[in-house]
Amino acid sequence: MCSSFLSAMKDQKSFEVIVQNCAAEKKEVVDKLVQRSEARVAEMGRKKCEKDTRTSVYEQTDYFNGTFSQQKQQIEAKILNARNIDKGQLTSYFDEIVRDLQELQKFLSDSTLFLPTYDIKKGQESLKALQDDIQAAQSDLIPKKKFAFKNKKKVQNGVKPAMEKVSSLVEPFSDVKICKCGFKDMVGENLVKFRDEIEKQDLGLHHLVDCTVKLYGAPSTIFISGLRNCRIFAGPVSTSVFVENCKDCTFVFACQQLRIHGTDKSNFYLHITSRAIIEDSKELCFAPYNWTYEGQDEDFVVSGIDKENNNWDSIDDFNWLVIGTPSPNWSFLDKGKIQKWS
Repeated sequence: MCSSFLSAMKDQKSFEVIVQNCAAEKKEVVDKLVQRSEARVAEMGRKKCEKDTRTSVYEQTDYFNGTFSQQKQQIEAKILNARNIDKGQLTSYFDEIVRDLQELQKFLSDSTLFLPTYDIKKGQESLKALQDDIQAAQSDLIPKKKFAFKNKKKVQNGVKPAMEKVSSLVEPFSDVKICKCGFKDMVGENLVKFRDEIEKQDLGLHHLVDCTVKLYGAPSTIFISGLRNCRIFAGPVSTSVFVENCKDCTFVFACQQLRIHGTDKSNFYLHITSRAIIEDSKELCFAPYNWTYEGQDEDFVVSGIDKENNNWDSIDDFNWLVIGTPSPNWSFLDKGKIQKWS
């Protein structure tokens, strides 16, 4: 009887071991099934997210193309209609067309984050064609006598001979934006404008040689053209900075958008919230914005620029469309060559 009892106990323990082993195997199988289910759900979610992202990009691109085309046609219609405008109102009429063009430029710049390279290039070509059409219409309907005017001014006011060099080297900023506020046709000067002069104003810097310019405040937009060997320091610009036909210069400014055209051998110290765009330019170097002055924090608030968001190293070169290969037209400024400004 004792032997039978012991045998029964052994059978009971074996049964319990078998039950435990089965439970462990069952748990392992269940865990694997749960993991597979979770992985499948995660993969489905990932694919859905990718699909939604692709759809969003396609929708954004379609929206851009439709809106850009519509606004472009409106500008073209205004250019054609210019011949029907009274001569006394032509100047303000073309100012309105130029503002429309600038808005279209901004729309393209803001859209570069999601647009394919082909669409960016196509949009830029359209803007250049519109700009040429505006210039041609202005020249035809509002003839300028700038050469006779310059000679007369030179004789009467004794303009420095060095200005002949400026006029021969550069063209004005596309003849579409000469601002009332700013500096023009100066050589070897230290120039300054303060907050009460430039805040929320469009500002122009044209045909300067060997000049240092300091702009304290938050201007609306800055237009720069025809500078040689100049140093430009600016507080935060509320919207855009346009730089054209400059050489051997240093630019230090914060802005929402930056457009550089036909500019060589120049350094840019930037705080920018979008992506800088360069075209027909070479030997450009970029570094972070590092100019400080009293009251600068308040100017950042007025301009609406986020001090924590700086895309100084995000550069789009419209003349370099090779994906995966850096553009030879620009580079980052070596740390050892970065200057500290005050």
